[in-house]
Formats: sequence, structure tokens, C-alpha cells
Amino acid sequence: MKKNYLLLSLIASLSLTGCKTDSPDLSVPELNVTPISAADTNTNGAQSASSASEETEPQPPKQEDSQNQPPTTSTSKSYYGYWKIVDFLAPGITALSTDDMEGYIYLPLTYLDDSFQSENIALEDPIYTESVITKEDFADSYQNQVTFEYLNIAADSIVSVSISNSAEFGSTFYVADENTLYIPFDGAFFKASRQTEEDLSHFTLTDTGKAFLTDMCRVLVDFEGAASMDDEFWWNFLFYSYTGASPEDFEMVQIPREDLGFDETAVKVSLEDVQAYARLTLGVDFPDFKPTFEDMPAGQTSCFFRDGYYYIGVSDFPAFQYHFSDFTAYEESFDTSALATFTVDFEDQTNAGTVTFHLYPADNQNGFTIASKTTTLSN
Repeated sequence: MKKNYLLLSLIASLSLTGCKTDSPDLSVPELNVTPISAADTNTNGAQSASSASEETEPQPPKQEDSQNQPPTTSTSKSYYGYWKIVDFLAPGITALSTDDMEGYIYLPLTYLDDSFQSENIALEDPIYTESVITKEDFADSYQNQVTFEYLNIAADSIVSVSISNSAEFGSTFYVADENTLYIPFDGAFFKASRQTEEDLSHFTLTDTGKAFLTDMCRVLVDFEGAASMDDEFWWNFLFYSYTGASPEDFEMVQIPREDLGFDETAVKVSLEDVQAYARLTLGVDFPDFKPTFEDMPAGQTSCFFRDGYYYIGVSDFPAFQYHFSDFTAYEESFDTSALATFTVDFEDQTNAGTVTFHLYPADNQNGFTIASKTTTLSN
């Protein structure tokens, strides 16, 4: 088998990326409504997602007159703080698939007087509008598919909040109590729990996390946050994550390559495995990125998608060695993150450079996701 050797300059730009545990049971009463995900429904006589949602998707209740609105001073806003999605419910037909809904688990949300932060937004000066919704009006507005009992809300009324200058996930929510919010979105309900300083503190790096980051030094390309995750980034993420894989861990197949003049050995990995790996590494969903074999330039090491699987040609990495150096956590006013640093050796040269990861705590097997990676090599 002919091996393809990666250039040293490519490795200098390598960097990294993140999974989720099962969501907790809300233990809600049974409804005489079967949860259906329109995105999961097959086309054999089933309604389309758009038509089903138009007919039966629950709609948020209308806000009441201003006389029922609580004071809007910052001291009265019990929902100010830092939150995390912990569960979801699909009481009726929803435009989201189960995978879509699971993708929101552990998503952080921030509601403050001068900022709102959600999945893809950091909004300054959000405009909060509040109203009081009674138990009866809430049930009526959702055609009794969603009730206070269904959401385990013991009160007779709750506060409904909307951010009028945003339409992002989390811009509309219900305050169930001081530690619980419910966020309606595309027919589903997402439960958010308040994060305390204790929840966000004690950010440490385990041996499992160190081993994972050591591997990320080698296979993850450098990047600066979500804004840099373009198609080129995802191609590099996909290729370098699997090109050096071991036959003991992945299925290997032979790809006929007329342009190379031989059958190329390639790693075969499922779309689901790649999606889970992206969530584990980066804490984001892997995009709909499916390069084809036909579009590959002649002579390129394989990296393409076909029939639910990615195929990545095997190749070797240069002889870099990475050694853990430092981990420093920053825990200030709920803004918890950390920097992890590794030193780089190359052949006979020690301290040939450094690799620095910016990490955020996460509920996964590593205890973090990677927000950015920077590699600096000595001249």
C-alpha cells in the first residue's frame, strides 16, 4: 500500500473539536396525544412537516394587557442569570426531529439586563417584554396539549417573556419558577435549569481529558471559534480526524483509484459517528457537509461521502510529540473557561513550539468542549 505523507506545514495548522448524555426524564403525566416528529415521519401516507405544523403545532398564547405585566425593573427579573437546556418534550407534531431536539441539550443561555446569549447570538441590550399567563389561558392556547400539569408547574399563573429584538432560540420563554424555564420552539418545549456558581466552578482537567487533547494536538486544525467553521474547516476536521485511524478501531476498505493507479486503503465511518464526534469535540452539530468522490481533484487522498458513510484515505503524520504543560481555569461571574497548553517536540528538537486550547466545561466524557486552538512553532 502506498502511504501519503502529510506536509509539516499542514500539521502546524492542525486543531480540534465535541457528545451528550441522555436527557433526564421529566416524569410528566401521560397525555392522550402521541408525540410525533414531522421530520422523523416517513412519506408513506404521512403529512409533510410544513402542513402538519400549520394544522396542529401548538402556538404560544397571546400576551395580556400591560395592566397584568409585572414591573420591568432589573430587580424584578427573576430569570436574569445563566441557564442550560436539560430536557425537551414533544407534546404534538413538531418541525424538529428527535436528533434536532437532542442537539439543544446542554446548550447554555444567558439572560442579563444588557445581554442575551443563545446558540448563535450575543445580543446587546435585549428588549424584554413580560406578561402574566393564567393556567386556564395557557392550556387553551395550546389546545390542552400542553398544560401546567404536563410541565409540572404548580402555580396558578406564570410569567411569559419575549425578547422583541431577537428571533433566536430562547427569545421566548416561560418562567416556571426561579430555577426553571420552558422554551417553546418549532412545536417542542425545552426545559432550562439555572446554573449556579457552584455548577460552573471546579473546572478541572482529568486524565481522560488530557489524553483527548493530546490527540487533538495532532488531528485538530487551528481555528478561532464558531465563526471560522467554514467548509474548509470541516473538510480538515473530517480528514485529519480519521486519516491516521487504526484498523483496530475502524473498518478499513479498498477504494479503486484509477488516477492513483492502485486501490487506496480508506477508513469507513458512519455519518452518525462523525456527528457524535463533532458534538463531543466542539459542542456543535456537524453541518450537512457531504463531499462527493466525483468532485475530488485527481490524485487527492480520499475524503468523500457515499450512502451514509464517509471514506477517508489513510496517511501518516509527521513525528511530532506533544506533552501536557499547563491547565488554568478562569472562573469569574459565571464565565468559566480554561486554557490548556501542550509543548511540542519534533525529532531531536525539544520545545519546538506550543499548542493552546481554549476550553469550556461540558457534560460529556471529557468534561469540556474546545472553543479554539492555536499552534505556535519555533523557527
